Amino acid sequence: MICTHCGKEIQNGITFCPYCGSAVNNAKENTKMNMKMGIEAALRICFLLFLLSASWQDLKKKTIKKSTFQIWGTVGVILQAAHIFSQIFMGTEKMEMQVIVQEVTGLMFAALLGILLLSLSTATEEAMGKGDGCFFLVAGIFLGFWKNMLLLSGGLFLCFPAAVYLMIKGRKARNTESIPFLPFVFPVGLGVLFL
Repeated sequence: MICTHCGKEIQNGITFCPYCGSAVNNAKENTKMNMKMGIEAALRICFLLFLLSASWQDLKKKTIKKSTFQIWGTVGVILQAAHIFSQIFMGTEKMEMQVIVQEVTGLMFAALLGILLLSLSTATEEAMGKGDGCFFLVAGIFLGFWKNMLLLSGGLFLCFPAAVYLMIKGRKARNTESIPFLPFVFPVGLGVLFL
């Protein structure tokens, strides 16, 4: 490898030229870093669009189209696959099979929260909507388990005062009103994107 500043031959993989002290432009490392940052940015942007779309539908119609989950779930899986393969093919990880197993296991664990919420929805005869479970299933693909858990916890925290109000109001008026959950998740989702 040749230093672009002083023109002397230097070892591969070093950060600074031992002769002139200038930073060495390691194109392969820059490519790896740019690809990783690009995929992470795409995951964040796509999650934000998914969050916005699902929250808007939940707020306006109190239901979310299946196609929303199908489209954004597919986009999330494709981006996560790109992330895994970039680690393998760009040389950021040495053991290919181990990387695949770890990443896929992590994604399955992240989807577990959505699966549990879908089960809860079925058990309670949709007292909690299936759309919420599907949302957290897809969000787990984008965010991972702990950020997805934080998203659910934050949404529940913000929703609690409205639920208490409706409970008190419902006892007096004897009506059964429901509130959409995802609009409460939206501000938490914006915060989670910066973690």
